[in-house]
Amino acid sequence: MHPRLCAKCVRSSASRYIKHKTIRTMGKIKDAANTAWNAVQTWTFWKELFIMTFGMAVAALAVNYFLVPGKLIVGSISGLSIVISGIFDLVGM
Repeated sequence: MHPRLCAKCVRSSASRYIKHKTIRTMGKIKDAANTAWNAVQTWTFWKELFIMTFGMAVAALAVNYFLVPGKLIVGSISGLSIVISGIFDLVGM
């Protein structure tokens, strides 16, 4: 007997086991979706979403208006993207 099989699954046939396992998995997915939906309905979720969106917009503006025109390269993913765009400009792409 497989250690992860429940007693109900052991007594049933293979097709019933798969159906039972699928129903249990769907229940877990529904629980996760309900948890996510309940989180979306809170004020804290929207406040954090706004703060993250505002922070990303500020970072994007900083890259576009300060780093790229000044040809400054910083040690992060934005610096790497500036170097790669400079390489593509030399190649003519």
